[in-house]
Amino acid sequence: MNRLTYVQLYKENEEHFNIASTLWLPFIEEVNGHDGAVQSKAQILDGLRKRIAIQGMRKDMHFEVALWNDTAIGIAMFAVDLGTVYGLLEQGYGTVMGFYIHPAYRRKGFGTEFWLHMESLLRADGATKFYLCPDSVTGLPFWKSLGFVDSGLTDPDDQKPIYTKPALRAALAFIQLNRSDPTSCAAFSRLIPAYMKELDGNAGRVHRPEWAAKWAESMLDAQGDPDRHLEVCYVGGNLVGFLYGKRDHPNHPGYIRPGWGYILEFYVLPEYRRKGYGRRMYKRLEALFRKDGITQVYLTADPVSGKPFWEAIGFTDSGNTSVENKLAIYEKYL
Repeated sequence: MNRLTYVQLYKENEEHFNIASTLWLPFIEEVNGHDGAVQSKAQILDGLRKRIAIQGMRKDMHFEVALWNDTAIGIAMFAVDLGTVYGLLEQGYGTVMGFYIHPAYRRKGFGTEFWLHMESLLRADGATKFYLCPDSVTGLPFWKSLGFVDSGLTDPDDQKPIYTKPALRAALAFIQLNRSDPTSCAAFSRLIPAYMKELDGNAGRVHRPEWAAKWAESMLDAQGDPDRHLEVCYVGGNLVGFLYGKRDHPNHPGYIRPGWGYILEFYVLPEYRRKGYGRRMYKRLEALFRKDGITQVYLTADPVSGKPFWEAIGFTDSGNTSVENKLAIYEKYL
């Protein structure tokens, strides 16, 4: 997938206004529809002009359009908040006042890429944490998938819950597993019983804990193949989860798409979910695939805990089902 490019909107630039209006108008109409609010087209566009008119007054205020292949697909207004939401929050927050991805480009990873760009700008502006008041229908699932959590507070102006997220994240450490490192192999093996139990529960299968050790051993035995990547992930010395991917080719039993990257297994401990760790682990695996020259990736998604996560980071249902495990095959082009 090509990278997004971004255009900062400026006042007295009619081209900027025209581009922004193609996204801002449906954005406000969508939110108003969810909130039961009513605004005319003229009122919405007047509000857009006023927002563009204040751009350039502060270096830590941003109003940008995201472009993909020269097509405007998203828009966002974000800044370092100089206030404290009527004293509810302390200073130092970056805030998102508006965020929209055109429906045709949702669930393809564009929203996440746009947010990561915004986050980097706000952090450069000095923000140490973030807050927003998400739309309850389309916004809330997206922002929660990025690690935002309900603060328990309500914005007095629009009466929506305030969601927050820390900006500073501890570095992740990844260790490639092999038999010469028994400590890491043991840590990996400790993850497998919980992972296997969750998969069995989601699939409605009888759980057989005695199989966990054999399954872990079979994955470890396959290491040494340069096309395979089995790594455990740590943060601050604590085990977070593991990832397992390979290049699919006819020499591998059960191959489906030769030349593609195949994510065989992926697990994040429950206490580390919805905090951005899973997304960062996937980015690690994606980087390994790219290094191997792979541009297409597929997996079979667990319908309960896996499907929402993979869709949120841009995987789409191929319409096919794996013969091996009967799960839907999801794919993504890098």
